[in-house]
Amino acid sequence: TAKLKNNSCYDIKIVSATSGADRNGDGTISAAELDERQNFANWYSFYRTRNLMTISAASLAMNTLPGTVRVAWQALNSCRGSTSNLVTSDCEGWQTTATNFSNALDPFSGTQKTDFYTWLLRLKTNSSTPLTQAMERVGSYCGSSTVNNSTDKNTRCRKNYHLMMTDGIWNVAPTNSYGNYDNTGHTLPDGKSYSSQTPYKDGNSNSLADIAFYYWARDLVSSSDNLVSPSILDLTGTELQRYFNAKNNPATWQHLVNYPVGLG
Repeated sequence: TAKLKNNSCYDIKIVSATSGADRNGDGTISAAELDERQNFANWYSFYRTRNLMTISAASLAMNTLPGTVRVAWQALNSCRGSTSNLVTSDCEGWQTTATNFSNALDPFSGTQKTDFYTWLLRLKTNSSTPLTQAMERVGSYCGSSTVNNSTDKNTRCRKNYHLMMTDGIWNVAPTNSYGNYDNTGHTLPDGKSYSSQTPYKDGNSNSLADIAFYYWARDLVSSSDNLVSPSILDLTGTELQRYFNAKNNPATWQHLVNYPVGLG
């Protein structure tokens, strides 16, 4: 409390209609730059805490998705079936008296999109950060017949992505054991052989990198044809070098691509 009242700990700025500066560096201060009250209000309403920043960033990013994209969601410690199962009908967020709804995969339109934003804007916080278990749940869910059924012709070419946002490092062990998966040799579903190599290998076991590599390297639907289109952005080097180039994704089998986003 004493520090909060000690002005020497802070650089005090009075926000007013004339407190602005030349923010774009063009040598002049426009009317919009001069009046900083709206800018401050935007920051205070949507970005002043890490939780608010996460909500705002996710809201903006997800809003551009077309309604044909299938979306499911979860939080690290809530809106999940269990530590090992993703789907639940208990996704009302912090407003526990609100109507519950499911987080199961569905096209991102209509009720599904409304439910997602209702939950997101009520996102709970928790001191625990079980990122490894969250990634496991997604990988397991994408490999289930509910999500990717081998009788569905779209499964043959469907891509699976996981966007995970966090403000800290994981501090809970995964449900399963993966060992140092990215530092171990594997035969991939297309017959290519992976041997321990940079930039994938490291000295850690059961880490996020190990789980991400595991769900990329295994065929999520082994009974389906492998017709997923590869993504080759860097054409330099030999065929094998292009294959294991981290800028490329050569996988044609059903797999999971992870996009972890850290917020400081």
